[in-house]
Amino acid sequence: MQPDLIKRAGRGDREAQDAVVREYYGYVMGFLIKLTFNRELSEDLTQETFIKALRALPAYRGEAELGSWLVAIAHNLYRDHVRALARKKTVPLEDLPLSDEAMQAQGMQMSAEAREAMERLKALPPGRRELIVLKYYYGYTSKEIARMMRLPQGTVRSRLHYALKSMLGEEGDGLDAV
Repeated sequence: MQPDLIKRAGRGDREAQDAVVREYYGYVMGFLIKLTFNRELSEDLTQETFIKALRALPAYRGEAELGSWLVAIAHNLYRDHVRALARKKTVPLEDLPLSDEAMQAQGMQMSAEAREAMERLKALPPGRRELIVLKYYYGYTSKEIARMMRLPQGTVRSRLHYALKSMLGEEGDGLDAV
């Protein structure tokens, strides 16, 4: 994305803001769908992400790529949502079944291999799932993930290692809450 377009969007130029949203909406939405497995929640969080981002755009310094910055905002909103659910003591999203009917209702169809991978991803605790999505679906480096999640890079690498072990069904890591 052109830096001058981002600056114009930060100054309130509606056309530039629309261009930012058009460019990154699907990117942010896809990230959130992989975390929540819920299309409606993902749409709500995506909209909240862009509302928050457009308000904060004047302070955007360009240290991170705009897509990374937006994903970090989405990630923080998702974490806030999970915390709010925990306070309400409701059923966590990861305990809800991911049925073929639910996937089709959300306009998603997958091969058997992809369905198995998504089931394994869904079975991971939220913290591990976030790491896998950021690293292997979006291709962020451990350094970029560390910056987004405000964690040391070594911690990110370690948690990625254990997340992969969990996803592959290897037991004995002792980090169930991560």
